[in-house]
Amino acid sequence: LAHGMEGELSGRIDIGLPGETPEFLRIGALAVAVQRDLPLVELHTRTQPVGHLLDQLRGGALSGAFTLGVNPPRDVQWTALRSVCYRIAFPRRFAAEMQRGGWRLLSGLPWVDGPVESHVHQMLRGLFEQQGLAPNVVLRSGDTSALESFVRAGSACALLREEVAVPGVERGDWVVWGHARVDAQLYFSYPAERASDPLGIAHLAAV
Repeated sequence: LAHGMEGELSGRIDIGLPGETPEFLRIGALAVAVQRDLPLVELHTRTQPVGHLLDQLRGGALSGAFTLGVNPPRDVQWTALRSVCYRIAFPRRFAAEMQRGGWRLLSGLPWVDGPVESHVHQMLRGLFEQQGLAPNVVLRSGDTSALESFVRAGSACALLREEVAVPGVERGDWVVWGHARVDAQLYFSYPAERASDPLGIAHLAAV
């Protein structure tokens, strides 16, 4: 039905984005698909922590949202898009002491974290809770796509996507601690009622 109405469907799609780069989320490609298949539809995006995005989805304020997490989101519909691995990166100035250290020493180093409702915070907290520890958070950045800049500057450790963390090691920007990883998923989440709405079906097809 949605494909049969291409060119006729009109309105606005509001998509929520977590704090990750547009390149990783492929927002440019999504915009091209919407412009091609839904020329009368306006695409709006807003970037917020995952917890806030899910609250807005449940409240009907968003058409859909890209969310990241170890487990699927609750109380909404979702499609898993890809696996994502996060690694611990720390400044090179801590390399010597971390050669002899473990989780306890790592937790005592300075850390940069995201907002409490962000996917980064949830993953980082869960990682250390498994060890009965909590990281020494000295910085909290609202822009979780820029955590690498703090590690590169030498100010703090951070949880980074593997495709960011590994090239950084090769450039000499930081060190990756090889003992830890968080395996998560990138989801596209949406309210249940969008699954039967023609415009909702069309934008899910574009995603």
